[in-house]
Amino acid sequence: KETFEKNGITPKMSEVGYRSIHYTVTYKNYYLEIQLRPLYMEQWCMCSHNYVYKKEGHKHYNFLQNISSVLGEMTDISGEIGDFMRGVYENKYNIKKDGNSFVMNKEGIKSVDKLLKMCNNSIKELELLKERIELEEQ
Repeated sequence: KETFEKNGITPKMSEVGYRSIHYTVTYKNYYLEIQLRPLYMEQWCMCSHNYVYKKEGHKHYNFLQNISSVLGEMTDISGEIGDFMRGVYENKYNIKKDGNSFVMNKEGIKSVDKLLKMCNNSIKELELLKERIELEEQ
């Protein structure tokens, strides 16, 4: 967000975790919208758009909205894991193998802790949703 604001761009932040940059361009008197987003976000966007976005009237809307939220969080986790992997590759965390263990700097430990927290939050949200599900009577 800060990077955009430094360049005079005011981003609109999504409540559900949607991340995409939209460009509107004119070509031969036609307006075109180009959307850029990370590949890992594409599947969540497709699911959310097909099953949740502007589907408030659907009989399963609330359930789909809840499960889309979990998928959105897991999508964020994918991005964070990718960032972490890049940091490992670039030796940002100074990882060394020590027998069956790994040693890394504080920044690396903080990144792993952040990933665990994000994963645990997604699991908790899915568990809360499961608690609201009852088995259909046969």
